[in-house]
Amino acid sequence: SNGGMAEIFTVFAQTPVKDPKTGETKDKVTAFIVERGFGGVTNGPPEKKMGIKCSNTAEVHFEDVKIPKENVLGEVGGGFKVAMAILNNGRFGMGAALSGTMRTCIKGATDHAVQRVQFGKTLKEFGLIKGKIAGMNTRLYATEAMAYMVAGNMDRGAQDYQLEAAASKIFASE
Repeated sequence: SNGGMAEIFTVFAQTPVKDPKTGETKDKVTAFIVERGFGGVTNGPPEKKMGIKCSNTAEVHFEDVKIPKENVLGEVGGGFKVAMAILNNGRFGMGAALSGTMRTCIKGATDHAVQRVQFGKTLKEFGLIKGKIAGMNTRLYATEAMAYMVAGNMDRGAQDYQLEAAASKIFASE
């Protein structure tokens, strides 16, 4: 996201890590903060997308980029934990943000039902329309409740909320 415009990137790369118990070296994922100003960072053209067009999605290329040791996020070889934390926050954010989108859609549907006349009645008078709007509000309430629950877990410092964050995102996006 924003690869064509960003000046600072969170990057995940394979790095050799020596196992202290066995002495064996294995490639493990490490997370880094990389600045475009380090040199060697370029990007391709923006992708042509069907949705989320406000995000400039582009390939980012790294060639001989020198990254200071202090730009390692977490531990060397601990990038998976960093990635999961970022994904969980993104999932939570998506679920919470979609509640605003849902609220806007409900307002539009309600305004239409109040104003549109069909068969001599406004749409709001039809039981099916009442049921659909009630269902929309029920799903909005559940989405907001999930967002508050996940936010509360995060605020309390919980480390294990990935299932709730994922469920929140899926439920809200459906």
